Amino acid sequence: MKPEEILKVVQEESSPIEEYENMIAKKAINFGVIGGVILCLLLVSIEYLLTKSFDFGKVSIIFLIHGVANFYEGIVRKRKSMIIMGAVDCILTFVFIIGFIGDLLI
Repeated sequence: MKPEEILKVVQEESSPIEEYENMIAKKAINFGVIGGVILCLLLVSIEYLLTKSFDFGKVSIIFLIHGVANFYEGIVRKRKSMIIMGAVDCILTFVFIIGFIGDLLI
C-alpha cells in the first residue's frame, strides 16, 4: 500500500465522535486521579493535625498515582523527562512503603 492509501484507510476508521469520546474519557480519568490525590492529601493533613502522626501509607498512594501516570505517559509520548519523573515517584513510593511497614513494626 502507498502511504496515501494507508492514511485514507486510517482516516475512514477513526471518526471525530470516537476521538471526542476518547478525549472525554481521558479527562474523566484525570479528574478522578486528581480527586483521589486531593482526598489522600486531605486525609493525611487531618490525621497529622489530630494525632501528630504521619501515615506513610496514604502518602505512598499519592506518589504511586502520580508516578505511574507520568511513567506511562512518558513511555507513550517518548519523553525522557516524564519517564524519569515517574521513576523517581515510584522509587519514593517504595521508600514510603518501607516507612509505613517500619511504623507498623515499632
